Amino acid sequence: MNLPISPQVKITFSKRKTIGLYVNGKGVEVRAPHGTSKSYIQGFINSKQDWIVKKLNEAQAKQSEKYQLRDGSVIPIIGENKTLEITMGSRNQVIETNNTLFLHVSRLDQARINKVFSDFLIAKAKQLIPSIANEVAEAAGLKQRLKDIKFRRTKTKWGHCTHDGRLQFNWLIMMAPYKIIRSLVIHEVCHLAHLNHSQAFWDLVKKHDPDYLLSKHWLNVHGHKLALFE
Repeated sequence: MNLPISPQVKITFSKRKTIGLYVNGKGVEVRAPHGTSKSYIQGFINSKQDWIVKKLNEAQAKQSEKYQLRDGSVIPIIGENKTLEITMGSRNQVIETNNTLFLHVSRLDQARINKVFSDFLIAKAKQLIPSIANEVAEAAGLKQRLKDIKFRRTKTKWGHCTHDGRLQFNWLIMMAPYKIIRSLVIHEVCHLAHLNHSQAFWDLVKKHDPDYLLSKHWLNVHGHKLALFE
């Protein structure tokens, strides 16, 4: 059965010269040049039917693997699994033990649970990541170039380095193992010296993180599980 153009198929027109097809957990998007006819787009979708079905199945499988903020769920914090216990209390707070993460929330709704957990992860990130970044920057002789560290949840990047020495990290990385977090920080700190992915950049990364390829592979395989709020 052909996939018809429908509300589930998003069509975006722009000044681009070619037509493109993108599939994620939310559905199918066709990006086409201005003036592309509906019949041409439908034919393009039909020609890619098998590929679309395959990618939709893959996206749905990844969606089902994402960690869920539910009472009794198991959530990794810096790679250590914690059982989530959610209760209503007079104020919002998180209490972390060796095996359990107690979320006390003033309202038992998902938006409040998400906010309390997000604040907890951001606080963890602010506590851990700057210490790693400063340590690596010192070892690499880049301390003077490191100007600031910010945290932001982004959809496509785990980290970012600006030309003026400001690093940005996605705080959801705090659910990854420590080795992966450290590898990400090393990657971004090394961009303070080389704002590119040249051989010199990778040589510097390898000097401070000999197993960086293993960490990169881990994120490629498991990173989607950390995207809680998409």
